[in-house]
Amino acid sequence: MTPSAARRPKESPKRDSALDALKGLAICLVVLSHVLGYAYNFAPSLLSRVVSAFNMPLFMALSGYLLFGREGNRAAQFVWRKFLRLMVPYLAWLIVYTAVFVRPVSAWASNIACGIVTPLSPDPGRLWFLWMLFAFYVAFTIVRRFSTKDIALVISAVIAVFALKLHVTYNMKGYADEWLYPFFIGGYLLCKHQQRLTALLKPAMAFVWGTAFVVFFAIGSTQPGEGIIPLVATGTSLLNAARAAAIALNMALIYVAPSAAVLALYIAYRHAPPWFTRPQAWLGLLTIGIYATNTLFVPFIRLGTGAGVVATWSVVMILSVGATLLITGVPALAVVFLGTPIRAPAVRPAGANPETHGETV
Repeated sequence: MTPSAARRPKESPKRDSALDALKGLAICLVVLSHVLGYAYNFAPSLLSRVVSAFNMPLFMALSGYLLFGREGNRAAQFVWRKFLRLMVPYLAWLIVYTAVFVRPVSAWASNIACGIVTPLSPDPGRLWFLWMLFAFYVAFTIVRRFSTKDIALVISAVIAVFALKLHVTYNMKGYADEWLYPFFIGGYLLCKHQQRLTALLKPAMAFVWGTAFVVFFAIGSTQPGEGIIPLVATGTSLLNAARAAAIALNMALIYVAPSAAVLALYIAYRHAPPWFTRPQAWLGLLTIGIYATNTLFVPFIRLGTGAGVVATWSVVMILSVGATLLITGVPALAVVFLGTPIRAPAVRPAGANPETHGETV
């Protein structure tokens, strides 16, 4: 066996390759969104808006989907396992990013402290998705402790929507990422009730959901505070009732368009040929490492706009995958920086162990 073959991650037969492929697609889009941000000085573009419309909702929906059947009955043990899986890498990379990007050295301690207290700020080292995903697991566990009925989860998702409305209305600091919690709950309920939803998940429905995404993306917002309707709704000439209706419609579109995209991709990847999904499934086993390392490279690799974006994305992906495989090869580093369970084989990248299939990163 060649050294390169020995380093290649092995896919467990217990894994769902279609879900891994969706994870691979999502992480590719995350890196692309970062590259686009630096290439165009974070000015919004059509491509960046399309990508950001569904890449993080896709990640959260997959997290909820993979959670079904793996919740367990021991809440404390479940939360502790998620802490080791998500928050240990968050804290480890916070220290790395602080050392690389924060100057002077005297500011390191304050940046690390702020990263722990305000993880949703855009400051260096805030791998906010890991922190937010852990918070969603905790919220899910708390809700399930009170009630195991689905309506309790739905109510918790509605509360998140109201929290989002307050966040945007009062212009609170930090990312308004509570908007992603309903996608997390939606993914869980989709997995739980997919047998009842077969009519909505037939292969032909991929086109229907994809078309719905295009339509709703065109007429409204796909992220908090964006889109056509919020601009119209703030006009002083509208009556209060019309303004309230416009805001309510915008809040609905924030979830309708991304949900349509997620469903379209879910159906398409379920029926896609192996030659198409296999490379993406391989990347799906490396998501924590790619997510954590890509922004170490993106600020220093800028090959221009247009075709330069593709070139930059390719280089960053190669470097991030390489860095992830190097970390994976050292078990102690994989535990700290990738959240790999201690008993996981060193030749597998983070996420390749069947026991960690419940995470998307």
